[in-house]
Amino acid sequence: MTLFPSDAVKAILIAGVAAITGLHMINSTTDFHALSPNSHPVVFRIEALGLSFYVAALILSYFPATRGKGN
Repeated sequence: MTLFPSDAVKAILIAGVAAITGLHMINSTTDFHALSPNSHPVVFRIEALGLSFYVAALILSYFPATRGKGN
């Protein structure tokens, strides 16, 4: 089995989506005030949202780049 660069990019994008899903799940189930009374969970949610936009932009730019290449 030969691994093409586009296969590696697909794997990275899938891993990014899985990581973002995991971050959102962790952020929604963690009691941040038990860790530190001064912590603000909105900061963690903004970071995860920013990463979500980044991965979405990568996915949206991946499909036009691979159009017509057979992969």
